[in-house]
Amino acid sequence: MLLFLSKIRRLSIHEDNGNAKGSTVSEIAISSEKNFDVRKNMHAESYTVFLSAQENESEAECGYHMWRQRFPVKAENRVDKRTEIDEWVITLAFPLKERLSRGKQLSPGVYAFLPMEMVTNFPFIIQADFLLASSREAILFDSPWNKEILECIPSAFMNAFVVLVKSKADAPAMLIPSMFHYLPVSPSLIPLLEPVRSGIKEKVLVEDIVPCESHTPQKMFCKPCEAARLKPAFWDILVKARESGVDLKNPSTHGTYILSSHFDKSAYNSVLTFLDVKSVSHEWYAKCIEGSNLVSNIDEQLYLELLSFVADSWQNFSSTKMMQIPLLKYVDRNKNVSVWSISRASQWSDRLCIASDGKWMSWLISWNQEFPSSNRLFVSPRTQTALQGFAQKEKVTY
Repeated sequence: MLLFLSKIRRLSIHEDNGNAKGSTVSEIAISSEKNFDVRKNMHAESYTVFLSAQENESEAECGYHMWRQRFPVKAENRVDKRTEIDEWVITLAFPLKERLSRGKQLSPGVYAFLPMEMVTNFPFIIQADFLLASSREAILFDSPWNKEILECIPSAFMNAFVVLVKSKADAPAMLIPSMFHYLPVSPSLIPLLEPVRSGIKEKVLVEDIVPCESHTPQKMFCKPCEAARLKPAFWDILVKARESGVDLKNPSTHGTYILSSHFDKSAYNSVLTFLDVKSVSHEWYAKCIEGSNLVSNIDEQLYLELLSFVADSWQNFSSTKMMQIPLLKYVDRNKNVSVWSISRASQWSDRLCIASDGKWMSWLISWNQEFPSSNRLFVSPRTQTALQGFAQKEKVTY
């Protein structure tokens, strides 16, 4: 309640149930306000408010990102009860964590300075000078005044959302995806508010707002339709490669913007579905593996994980360029480690082999120098050694 009552900073409530020991004293207060910023080009202000609540011995606190924006009242939406007002002031409150609710499972989502019995199912609170029913339980949806306020909410939300996602250039990239939980992913519990939700989605889908992978400290954003997700197993490989010092270039340079690794997680599945973010094409994986020179740059253990990933998805990769890229390491007849494509390994008379006993490995490789006509070539010793303790050995060597 205090979020939208500018002249009241603290409320105390004493509940007397006739039993002195059972009586409760509750207090809620604005403990701090900070980060106030005026955005004249948008006729808006943003700031952060922290509310603290105390009930007997227990205490709780919740912060809110606040966005207040003014919109001019249109002549066709004027009503007799508001003739003196020339601007609608819409305030949106985005909770930093679970809202203070005193045990209520569902909290009001619409305020006209005081809360109404309107549970929206939106992850933010709407405040405006709505015209209300006499009971104050709901707004008048058929009022032209209220209709225009509701039509302004998607614009206010989008402006606030862009600021939340992009305003802090020095903010860690891992914190950005959490802001996307403010999107109204789930349908409203009030069907007449669905146009607000759909209006927000329309605006988000055409905005460069989705964080992508970048090879530089500068953050990169694209439209949701331009971004793509990766398979979790391939993310694991890329992250391990990067942590070991491998220069992966920019994954988003292979023809597709790749969703940020901090965002491409199962916890955000519903958000990414709302944004219509698709998975990357199967063809992209071959471009990335070859373009990043992964086979040559990663260690043997990670190389085997890469082969295991390809084997797991072979049904999808068999008709792509994955057949043609250098992928299989072996020792050639000059004792140099070379790389074959799967196509080369499967179509020619030469065959790649693995020594059944490690003690014969070096001798068998040397044998190919003595007998160049042999059509048996061997996987590199380092790879064969790593295979001995690899859990997916049978899959990789099948």
